[in-house]
Amino acid sequence: MTTLIVVVVLLFAGILTWLLVRSRRRRPARAARALSLTPHAQQRMAERHVAASQILSVVVQPDRVVPTEYADFGAWGGPALKDSVRLEGEIDGRVLKVWVPTPWPPPVRTVVVKSVAWSEFVDTVRVPQRSVGRVIGRSGVTITAIERNSGANVSHVGGGVFRITAEDARAVGAAKRAVQAAAR
Repeated sequence: MTTLIVVVVLLFAGILTWLLVRSRRRRPARAARALSLTPHAQQRMAERHVAASQILSVVVQPDRVVPTEYADFGAWGGPALKDSVRLEGEIDGRVLKVWVPTPWPPPVRTVVVKSVAWSEFVDTVRVPQRSVGRVIGRSGVTITAIERNSGANVSHVGGGVFRITAEDARAVGAAKRAVQAAAR
């Protein structure tokens, strides 16, 4: 009888633990089935050569989700982008920004796209962990020189990986070569 009680208690504890772990798992955002494009978004897509499939890939799996304020846009954003969320995703070495209304994720399966824009070129470079200090340099002197000479932004993201961003693909390439040279 005592053994049966112990087994039942252990079984009950196991089920409770499983339910607790399962409830704490991060649930992915619901995938959008359809996009609804505002006239402004359609115009920006045409001007910036953005395909609906590229927008959908960012909406379904954004790399970053950034709440935006009206003040972020200055004269060009206007009230159209107020109360928006900016979704960012990397596509072919560039960052695609997609503005959608708040709240995010949306309570419905159709996502309204307010605007889109390409941002900078992005690349990463991995160096041996022992070389990270050489790339950064004393007080950041080396990495600052790489940024100044290439025109790119270089940041250490951890584990020997550096993230390089710039408005120009050549600047990203020059910074990547400089980081690799500094690591030697």
